[in-house]
Amino acid sequence: MDDIWLYEISGESWGVVKAETRESAKAKVREAYKKHDTQYCANTPIIIKSKEEDGNWFSDAPDVLEVFG
Repeated sequence: MDDIWLYEISGESWGVVKAETRESAKAKVREAYKKHDTQYCANTPIIIKSKEEDGNWFSDAPDVLEVFG
């Protein structure tokens, strides 16, 4: 599960993005939402965090990644 980042957009959308860096992850999420969400505003804050930051990835169950909870 390398290069996996979690994202949050304004407390409304949560997900997973595959990218090499935090900045690349933010750019990928921004571009995806520009294409697929007609109400998305480019100034909307996007929070990117690694899967390890808040214990979202369970080291003893490596195939499980909690996105929201």
